[in-house]
Amino acid sequence: MNESQNTEQVQFSLGEVFRVFLKRWWIMLLCVIIGAGGAFLYAYLPEPKYESKVQIYVNNRNNISVDVSGLTTGDLSASKSLSDLYILILKSRETMEAVITQANLTCSYEQLLNMIDAKTSGSSPVLSITVTSGDPEQACLIANTISLILPDRIDTIVQQASSAIVDHAVVAQEEVSRQYPKKMIIGMLLGLLLSGCACLVYDLFINDKIQSEDWLTQTFGDDIPVLAVIPDANDRHHAKYGHYYGSVKTGASGGNGGQPA
Repeated sequence: MNESQNTEQVQFSLGEVFRVFLKRWWIMLLCVIIGAGGAFLYAYLPEPKYESKVQIYVNNRNNISVDVSGLTTGDLSASKSLSDLYILILKSRETMEAVITQANLTCSYEQLLNMIDAKTSGSSPVLSITVTSGDPEQACLIANTISLILPDRIDTIVQQASSAIVDHAVVAQEEVSRQYPKKMIIGMLLGLLLSGCACLVYDLFINDKIQSEDWLTQTFGDDIPVLAVIPDANDRHHAKYGHYYGSVKTGASGGNGGQPA
């Protein structure tokens, strides 16, 4: 059995993994701190964002004042299906350009599209349109402009359907949460994971220096016995193989630490 065969048969125990973590704990701690700091900067540096929301009721009948008690499951399902179509109409270039013209905006179609998010909640026939911007008044203006333009666009395109505004947008008083704790926890976990993997790869696969007697036995097996171990002269607490308490300093004149005889 040669050296390569012995090396291929090496198996690392859980204790060996913990030994590596304990040995490199300061590197992992440093990476955790760096990860948390990087996540904090990632959340802090961007400009604050503000949201304004407008809600539109989607009806599959051309009579928007239909009695809610008379709605059936089929009506709700049809309204939910129509809401997906309404989102497509909302995000169409013609609708977006109409909003830009009406609100006298300076942004492009693509920029405005990135500011808008539209979705329905569960099986609800209410379409929620959220506008996010660095200017709270601009976000409110865009949302309310959409509430003016979108119903007319829907009435023009979709037959036998109608919509109505449930809630108009108001100017946001607080910025969108930056979620510092959540992002910092993610950064810490990423730092811990990456540093732990890097330490394991280095110590178990790249670092070929002799670590200990156990490392020699695990790496080369019993075919190459350990004949002797040189104790660490600087280790005052090494009890297994003996220890040294110091070494004699030699001065310029030599002998007895440089002291005269």
